[in-house]
Amino acid sequence: MPKKVFKINSKKKGPIVVIMGGVHGDEICGVKVIDFLKKHIKEIDRGTIYLIYGNPLAIKQEKRFVEMNLNRAFLQENKIDKIKINSYEYKRAKELMPILSSANFLLDIHSSKTPNAKPFVICEPHSYKLISHLPFQIVSSGWDKLEPGSTDAYVNKNKKYGICIECGYHTDKKTYDLAKKSALIFLNETVILKGENYKSITYPQKIINVYKIYITKTNFKPVRQFLDFELIKSNELIGFDGKKEIRTKKESFIIFCRQRKLPGEEAFLLAK
Repeated sequence: MPKKVFKINSKKKGPIVVIMGGVHGDEICGVKVIDFLKKHIKEIDRGTIYLIYGNPLAIKQEKRFVEMNLNRAFLQENKIDKIKINSYEYKRAKELMPILSSANFLLDIHSSKTPNAKPFVICEPHSYKLISHLPFQIVSSGWDKLEPGSTDAYVNKNKKYGICIECGYHTDKKTYDLAKKSALIFLNETVILKGENYKSITYPQKIINVYKIYITKTNFKPVRQFLDFELIKSNELIGFDGKKEIRTKKESFIIFCRQRKLPGEEAFLLAK
């Protein structure tokens, strides 16, 4: 068993469910949820649960990653940059791949360094029914194509259910409460927690599809702070890549718009 992976078995056959936190080491909310679930879950009705601290070294160092983004590392070696093959994160991804390959369901818990970040779910259309029971207003799809190498894309590739939740600002108590509630709902929807007084609820949700990711050519600086899922106008100036103006071609929602100092980094996504 890889380090910082905890397994809970039932006596009945059932699905394999994975809950991950700390894929990005500074996203403490997911780490705390794994801490809670380890103590809280004593028995399950059926199946198997894996509770995983995604990036233990980055968690210890309290930073996003050590050498590369772990959430882009779940790829075969011929798809990984030769420099990154020997990275700590790629080695960690290879440790976790067998578990994710066996998983029927994955919930990967994330948070944001942006205050007042808007919570949302990332999943593909085959998971819409399942995530309708999670307490989020926004659901976004299309990420697997634009950002291969993520945990959820890896599970989806095997025609199972890979789901990522963005729960809000890192240290906000509301972020932790949302993440914990979502994890418990997810487990109740999939393996049934013993001793839980559980009633399934369906939440109204808006579906938004990402269609473009902008990768820096030199460096990127936005003209202002954009809120996640803020609607921007056609031809609106988003920022500068070096001296080049970067504008939208059509009215779109903008997500994860951040200053980036190096070429090849993900600067923002556009959705509709």
